[in-house]
Amino acid sequence: MKYKPLIKKLPDKRGYVGQLQNEKGQILRTTPNFCAEELAISALNKHIRDYNERFKVNIPEVPQVKTF
Repeated sequence: MKYKPLIKKLPDKRGYVGQLQNEKGQILRTTPNFCAEELAISALNKHIRDYNERFKVNIPEVPQVKTF
């Protein structure tokens, strides 16, 4: 099964949310909203590492856009 990590910008400048979606479009994990895109990516990568370890799958992590 293929998984798709997403970083979404929330409306009204409320921040960013990271989501992990399967090939059927179901959202498996969602991070809390963060003011910085880098924080949302870091939180999503943590969820991906946990998911990879727990279910023995290989979902690639989202590359950081810039460092802190």
